Amino acid sequence: MILPTTGLRAGLRSLLLRAGYRVDSLRYVPRTLRDSASVLPLTFDDAVCRRMVDVGRPLTVVQIGVHDGVTHDPLYRYFCDHGWTGVLVEPQPADCRVLRTLHASRPGIQVIEAAVGATAGVSTLYTVKGEGLPAWTGGLASFSRETILKHRDLLPGLENHIVPVEVPVIPFEVLLSELPEGAPDVLQIDTEGGDADILHLFPFERVRPAIVHWEVKHLTLTQTDACLDLLDSYGYRFAPSGGEDMLAVRSV
Repeated sequence: MILPTTGLRAGLRSLLLRAGYRVDSLRYVPRTLRDSASVLPLTFDDAVCRRMVDVGRPLTVVQIGVHDGVTHDPLYRYFCDHGWTGVLVEPQPADCRVLRTLHASRPGIQVIEAAVGATAGVSTLYTVKGEGLPAWTGGLASFSRETILKHRDLLPGLENHIVPVEVPVIPFEVLLSELPEGAPDVLQIDTEGGDADILHLFPFERVRPAIVHWEVKHLTLTQTDACLDLLDSYGYRFAPSGGEDMLAVRSV
């Protein structure tokens, strides 16, 4: 409850006590903080900068779903300017060639041409290919054809450009074996609808990244709740990250 003056707060406290209520506190919130436009949520950049200060070294990363490594990528400038290292996992062969060229001068970055799954194997990835398509369609790759079709309002006839591709699948144990001993600082996931499944495959019971950042745009409310419940059970706290992602920061 928000009350503007000390006198009013005291009067309300007295009234509630006489009515038999227990009053723990009456808190005043400054007017500026009542305007959501004036309040900045915790951002991905806030979290990673704090982590860099805390550990005093370049961060290590496991990034699942990288596309070209630049477009809408929250990690790229940290690779360039702060010497971050890690494993970048991308199933599309053309994108992997771009990534290897992009990071050719950074020996601490390994590009793995695969998708992540519960076990090693092969799976069908739905991609978008064709002449004259907008550049952003190159980032549409998902194990769910229905997720790709959600973008038909942006590109009529999209269904005519969906191309299935068989890609290798590897489990997290293989990826983590490529890192130095210890948890990655950052787990970044952007897989056009597969984020919840991948998050539940990560071995949080023994490996706990300081920061987890994943796309929620294509998830159902049930999937989003399940992801938050999972991470909450391992001591993470949360903040929305832009309009499409969620940020979790380890608190214990």
